[in-house]
Amino acid sequence: MNDKEREILLLQIIRVNGNTMYLLKQGMSLPEIKKQIDLLVRRGIVMRKDNMLSLTKGGEQYLYEINHQMGRKGLYRYYSPDYVARNIPEPVDKVYIPPLKRKKGAGK
Repeated sequence: MNDKEREILLLQIIRVNGNTMYLLKQGMSLPEIKKQIDLLVRRGIVMRKDNMLSLTKGGEQYLYEINHQMGRKGLYRYYSPDYVARNIPEPVDKVYIPPLKRKKGAGK
């Protein structure tokens, strides 16, 4: 996952007031998340109010522009893939095929 995808993911979570535990599962650390949020607040994309984060109108536009640059259309503008749940194919050497068991009397 590159930096733009991480930024999109953080903005999507802020937009819906989601849980940041998902970001931790995706490989981001707490200091990295805090640093990214502080950067977005300084740029005027995210606003802090009453211990809550929300996107500004400029932040909504910025999220739209980033999604457009990344080629995300339709529902993919609102959902990001879960990189943790992807299946990594096993090498052929690790695949075990048990020997064929035949029933007695079935081979006549």
